[in-house]
Amino acid sequence: MRKLFYRTNSEVVNLLRLNVVNMSGFCKIQPFLLSPYAVTQDLYYSITKESPFSFKGDLKPAENVSWNDAIQFCNQLSLKTGLNEYYSISPDGKEVTINF
Repeated sequence: MRKLFYRTNSEVVNLLRLNVVNMSGFCKIQPFLLSPYAVTQDLYYSITKESPFSFKGDLKPAENVSWNDAIQFCNQLSLKTGLNEYYSISPDGKEVTINF
């Protein structure tokens, strides 16, 4: 398993800004699956049975979802489609690992 860093949004933005400004470093990305469609509120609710949305509408994009909620959604969607869970979240929610 590979451990991911867990940062606040502002820390991630600052790290990305520094990387773009300095144009330094390389990141090797493993192959992954990406849906060509946005996650709608209807899809999110059908997987999680939760509806945290501010702007209601089945075909509207899912919004108002935390990073950890998004990870849990992805894991549940993977299981429903016959794939393995890709992420693991520590009990305190501060560490995320990738399950290669």
